[in-house]
Amino acid sequence: MSEGFNFQFDSSKVQGDLFGNGSGPTYPIIVWHGKYTGSAESAGFWTLDIDQEETPPGPFWVASSVRFGGKPDSPLSPVWKTDRLRVCVLGVRKRFVIETESGERLSYRWGTPKHERVNGSFKAHFQIAVTMPAAGDRVFSISLQGLAKSKSWSNPPSGKWHDPQFPTGAEFVLAEYARMASRAVGANVPPLCSFWMDLVPHRNEKGNPQFVNVGHGTHVLPFAAEFSLSPDLDNRFVGMERFLRFQELRKTELVPWESEWDKSGESVSSRNGSGREDGEREGNPLRDEDLALITGSF
Repeated sequence: MSEGFNFQFDSSKVQGDLFGNGSGPTYPIIVWHGKYTGSAESAGFWTLDIDQEETPPGPFWVASSVRFGGKPDSPLSPVWKTDRLRVCVLGVRKRFVIETESGERLSYRWGTPKHERVNGSFKAHFQIAVTMPAAGDRVFSISLQGLAKSKSWSNPPSGKWHDPQFPTGAEFVLAEYARMASRAVGANVPPLCSFWMDLVPHRNEKGNPQFVNVGHGTHVLPFAAEFSLSPDLDNRFVGMERFLRFQELRKTELVPWESEWDKSGESVSSRNGSGREDGEREGNPLRDEDLALITGSF
């Protein structure tokens, strides 16, 4: 008996991103390496797979190689590497990733109350959609998992939930810079799509890397946001032409991308969007009382 499969199909015509069961577009992943593994030089830089980008997507990138996964026998992988990541933020999405006793990992919309989630340990997972000065309109994703990386992005500048071990979170610094710019120019300039922001290793007053003990013998180096001007950059505004292009990109692609994480209870992969193991997750899971540490500021 025929199954009705007597037809031909040209798979080269398929637009795969339309059939990903709600997965949305996939962007090349930029990874922050903050875990101390024996020397100060082992942490405090960003990487992007060289096979994702043939040429450096912005200033300060150099060709290098690193070991992913935290194991000394892991193979060296070719990457672009920088300790000063210059980006324009186009979108942000946040979720909980809860691991149950059986080892299943489930995604929940950011802010889902405890009584609406399964039991288990959970961590914050942020993805920051960005572009870079030499990348045209190409979009990249900064993937941040765990309490330390989350605080680097969203540590409040003051108040009950400010953690003095960490710098003020990058999203708060960006939001404040946008407010300052708006007052200076007499116009409402949004924090997204508007400014070049540098993300650099957090340093103390003497200029040395400021590691944080997050428990279980793990020390991590947070990243911090910088908006100071320099000889290579006399204005942090991306320019009106670029702003309009980035705004349209946000409208057509990144607002839907953000809403993909509004769903709750879906199973998630144990790997990040690049297919690599993160290898830098801290030992301490989030607690419910930690959630106020990580609040949206846009």
